[in-house]
Amino acid sequence: MKLFRFRSIVLLALGLLALVACGDLDLGWGWPDNVSGSGGSAIAQTGGPEYSVSFVCGSDPLGSTDRVIPGEYSTLVTIYNQTNATQTVSLKVALSFPPGDMEFGDISGFLNKNISSGRAIEIDCGNIRSDIFTSSISTTSISGYLLIQATTQMDVTATYTAGTVDAVSTMSVQKISSR
Repeated sequence: MKLFRFRSIVLLALGLLALVACGDLDLGWGWPDNVSGSGGSAIAQTGGPEYSVSFVCGSDPLGSTDRVIPGEYSTLVTIYNQTNATQTVSLKVALSFPPGDMEFGDISGFLNKNISSGRAIEIDCGNIRSDIFTSSISTTSISGYLLIQATTQMDVTATYTAGTVDAVSTMSVQKISSR
């Protein structure tokens, strides 16, 4: 009988570990402890869609061709609420530069925004630097990911531009799919 109980406990523990590993069970532990921003508190994960948008912001006047060529870079993320009700989105930033050199960057806390029915908001480089990632950033150039957690499906696009201070050299608009 004791062997049966032991096996049952082991199987239960392995089942829970499998659920955590595949993402089907959220224990609420969140992101790693290297959070440096105080961008707000997280909303409860509702199992709604998530969007992960890569961004590059700022100037790279010295420009290493290993990273990006000298110029001005900007990313604009637009979120449109096509539903009939106000929806909440939670925004979080994970930096990859700084620090660069294959080191982990800092992450922000969540910033919650309500988007009314039929309305859109945009998040630009200034919002990423000041509103979401509220800690000081000492470089003129940043890159990483903007994570968007939504309560329902949203229309999300990213507009990437690069050029000089005087002129845009290239522009790309991408629809971002949920995961």
